[in-house]
Amino acid sequence: MNKLSIKFFTYYFVYFGSLPMFTLFIPIFLKNKGFTQTKIGILLSLAQIIGIGAMPFWANITDKSKSKNNVLKGILICSAIAMFTFSKMDNEYFLYILYGLFAFFNCALIFLGDTITLEVADKNNLDYGKIRIGGTLGFSVFAIVAGKIASIKLDYVFIAYVIVIILSIGVLSTLPKVEGHGTKKNKGNVGLLLKNKSIRIVLFFNAMIFITIAFYNSFFSIYFNELTGDSLLMGVAFFMAAFTEMPFLLKSKYILKKMGPYKLMMSGLVVTCVRWIIMSFNYNPYMAILLQCLHGWGFIVFTYVMINYVYNNVPKELRASGQSLVSLSGAAGVSGIIGNQLGGYLSDVFGVRNVFLGNGIFLLGVIILMMCFYPRDKACEDGM
Repeated sequence: MNKLSIKFFTYYFVYFGSLPMFTLFIPIFLKNKGFTQTKIGILLSLAQIIGIGAMPFWANITDKSKSKNNVLKGILICSAIAMFTFSKMDNEYFLYILYGLFAFFNCALIFLGDTITLEVADKNNLDYGKIRIGGTLGFSVFAIVAGKIASIKLDYVFIAYVIVIILSIGVLSTLPKVEGHGTKKNKGNVGLLLKNKSIRIVLFFNAMIFITIAFYNSFFSIYFNELTGDSLLMGVAFFMAAFTEMPFLLKSKYILKKMGPYKLMMSGLVVTCVRWIIMSFNYNPYMAILLQCLHGWGFIVFTYVMINYVYNNVPKELRASGQSLVSLSGAAGVSGIIGNQLGGYLSDVFGVRNVFLGNGIFLLGVIILMMCFYPRDKACEDGM
């Protein structure tokens, strides 16, 4: 990789390193505060409820800004402040308010980072897949670190999150400036993108798939905690999930061109379906860690296909808006609301394990629908 690729790789490594600092341990943090799984699901779904309005808001601002980088910096700072304050609260209502504030800022971070990266990659012939490996490695390494920190004291994890976000801002400052392309005559508008039938269809299926992934994101730590209370071992489990994305990302451009979006999405669906069903019958923490290896042909496959599909099918002045649609159709949007709220309620009634079984059965239905309706075009095979 050249120097520019290394800079972006480093940003992804550091920023994605912040994700396990809160995604892994907020459910346990809330459980320790006396929250039921239903309440945990409701609180976590605030991120998606708020994101539905916040992501188009941030996308519109970014598409018309003089510097997308500066918008991203400001949001990173606000996210860090909100999460640190959240970690110091004991009152249930303040926890809801602070998490909602955190969600307002946090929902934009990944899609804005991708928007900046894809534009620079397009202009400089960089390989997005290889850059994105930085995120995989960062999440993997910091998942272990977060697990170790949590085993000492859970509160320290949130301090570590703030430190990593500060480092992210430092790296972001070294990246090339990317301007918004929107104008008063040509404003970013998510509604314009939804007039494209193919985009509507792929977003719909992405949303169906990510209902199950949103549940996994929020409740795997509770599932794993029921198998073993070892926080370090939990960090290892998330390390495995992230690390196994690397083989795909190394050859992602070639794989997408070879298989096409339809076959690639279908293969990821089958693997994820099998993963959820096996998890529902598993009682061994080491088998749960082994099953995490299937993550490498699931989440990252869906994300990569969608990012490329939207990037290659929207005008440049709507690229941030387009990537916000990817997030809205994923775990950060409506799918997250369903996965968290319904998943939390069903977990209280039937248990987390049985909800994973239901998710596997649900994906069987999605596979059948995709065989009938998913576009067979090659619109995203020339992705980054």
